[in-house]
Amino acid sequence: MMKNEKCAAEMIKAAPTRTPNRVNMRTPFTRIAGTWICQVIEFFLNMLIIICAGVPYSNTGRYRDIANLGGIYYYYYGGAQAFTPQEAAQVQQLDDRFYQLKIPPYIFTMAAGGALMAYALAVLALGVFRVPFRQPPVLLVESVLDGLISLGYVPAVAFYFIKLKEIYNNQICKDREAMYKSKGFQASECTFSGTDVAEGLFGVMGTLVFCLSAVLAVKAFRAVRKMRQPREVDDNF
Repeated sequence: MMKNEKCAAEMIKAAPTRTPNRVNMRTPFTRIAGTWICQVIEFFLNMLIIICAGVPYSNTGRYRDIANLGGIYYYYYGGAQAFTPQEAAQVQQLDDRFYQLKIPPYIFTMAAGGALMAYALAVLALGVFRVPFRQPPVLLVESVLDGLISLGYVPAVAFYFIKLKEIYNNQICKDREAMYKSKGFQASECTFSGTDVAEGLFGVMGTLVFCLSAVLAVKAFRAVRKMRQPREVDDNF
């Protein structure tokens, strides 16, 4: 009898002990860190969009009739190809009308870019203060908003280029281009500029980044909820 009890005791000692499952803290943090990286990229993408829209907005493109001052200015700034005083006044009027025609899309773009920059900073601040760890549903709200913003980029970029195309097809732009070309100036053509194309590319990149951020927010929510489940069970006991 004593021998059997001794054998049983030895078997119990030799048996592997089970330790309670521990939740890997790195997984939730990694998921949320992924959303932080996306938010930083979102911030800088929209900052670049604002810069690209601000360049044509700040450039009135008004013709300066320096050649008609005579002397060295006449030869250095155009000579015989310079506009006459009557033509210069007409070109300046067309420049002013074209500038007023083209600024609405750029104002809208800068306003939308500024709002999205503020949103990215706000969501990033929530992560820095560890709000998603205490309130996981915040991640679901972030995912929904990111998804809506990602979808909103598509019509916004399309509207932007449609509006610019209408502006460049306007008769004011055509008359302005014709007057400048009559004197050999090629910088006032009614075509998309480099900043316009760059804004479109940044808009496409914004669609992809916000979509990725929405997916990562859902994954982060699942990881945080899984991490909190053992704590909730312990609290119930």
